[in-house]
Amino acid sequence: MTILKLPFVALVFSCFTVFSNNNVKSYEIKFPNGSSFVSEMVKKQAAKIYNQIPELQYAKITVKGESENDYSSSVVFNLARVRTKNLVAFYQAVGLEQKNVRISYGKRPQLLVFKPESELLSTAFLNEKEVAKHTEVFTVKADEPAVLESKNHSFYVFEPNCFETESGTSVSKGTLEIKVTEVKEVQEIVNTGVMGEVKEAAISPKLYFKVEAVYRGVALRLKKNAKYEVYVSTDSSTAKCDLFQGKEKEKIIAWQRIKQEGFYKKELQEEEYQSIAKRKLLDSVQSLYYLKTNYLSWTMLAVSFQPSARKTVNVKLKSSDEFAIYLYNKRLSILIPAYQNLSYINRYEFHDVPFAEDCQIVALPHQANSKQFVDQKIEVLSSQLVLETKECSLGKVSECIGFK
Repeated sequence: MTILKLPFVALVFSCFTVFSNNNVKSYEIKFPNGSSFVSEMVKKQAAKIYNQIPELQYAKITVKGESENDYSSSVVFNLARVRTKNLVAFYQAVGLEQKNVRISYGKRPQLLVFKPESELLSTAFLNEKEVAKHTEVFTVKADEPAVLESKNHSFYVFEPNCFETESGTSVSKGTLEIKVTEVKEVQEIVNTGVMGEVKEAAISPKLYFKVEAVYRGVALRLKKNAKYEVYVSTDSSTAKCDLFQGKEKEKIIAWQRIKQEGFYKKELQEEEYQSIAKRKLLDSVQSLYYLKTNYLSWTMLAVSFQPSARKTVNVKLKSSDEFAIYLYNKRLSILIPAYQNLSYINRYEFHDVPFAEDCQIVALPHQANSKQFVDQKIEVLSSQLVLETKECSLGKVSECIGFK
């Protein structure tokens, strides 16, 4: 993750040592006797201190060991040097940029920390291993039409000779691979992190899909004016779903709603039905969503909501680990990702939360070797929420969470 970049920060740090104590807040972190290890106790102190630093201000953090008054000055100096280096690594691991946390070497090493202006970042990071579980690979002939059926019984229809390389060379012969990734169920959405950043009101996601084409290891694109068709079978009674297109950046998909076109649910006329049937689409599907597009990347089919009573909920998580956090409302089928406030450690926000509704909060750790998770039922009545973590077997966190 990244924290907001400010052009004057480097200048401030270059002259940091000339600031008087009146301009810089001072804090202290205590370590166990003779130890430089950043334990859970030390992490909690470091997180608490960083959260107390006002935005756009500086802080001086010294380190001290318990009952080390009889240690020689050289031992104390070396312990302080290693402790501050380990704390720098901790702060950078939770999101601080290198330029915002430095070590000052004087009589005794200490940390110099700058807190930038508040910035929000979605906690829904892409998990590539989980995404790969939902990817299917189809081999097709470049000069023939292709009708691909996914495991979820969605259909992708391509005309012959519709692909070219990024340099514009047409691929009209031979075989190519079309990769289709689909994520549909709530548990799958959470595990894969495909929800990313959605700058909309609350949404009820119906399907995420991504289409990629490859020829002899080279990525392809659709030719100019070429489009492919998508047919999606769904149980939803909604007449129209919104269409979102996503772009990946630093393992987060940023979604943008496309207003000019969308998926429409329609009862197929006999002529349309016969035409589709001839192309080997599922005979029993006569009511579906349909789209014709030239966009080869992440696409989301979802229903947007504007709850009549909604609010922003601030969340404090009692853990030094980082989490992907979601709020789920089963009645409305709404799933909302939390946004982390990068000016604090483990402070999050939910936006457009339906008020006075029974919801479920779940949190999965970003670290693969973590045993911590959150699975908590709440009724949204307050703007403040404190979450307690639970533990389960290593590598089994996602299995400990069940959406009900």
